[in-house]
Amino acid sequence: MKKYTKEYKKQLLEKLELWALENKINMLQLSKELGISYSTVYNWFSFNRLPKKLWTYQIEKFLKQKGVIK
Repeated sequence: MKKYTKEYKKQLLEKLELWALENKINMLQLSKELGISYSTVYNWFSFNRLPKKLWTYQIEKFLKQKGVIK
C-alpha cells in the first residue's frame, strides 16, 4: 500500500496544476471534470489544504489517464 506523504501530495498537485495550465483548463473547469467543488481545487492549488487519501488516489488515477504519470 502506498504511503501518501505531504510531499507526494504536493508533487501530484503541482503536476495537476501544470497539466491544467498546459491544456488551458481553469480551476472551475477542472473542478467539474474531477467532480468536486471549485473551492476544494482552489484550496489545493494554494496549499491551504492537501487532499485526503481518497482524493490523492483519484488525482493520481486522473493524471495516469491523461498520460501525465505512469
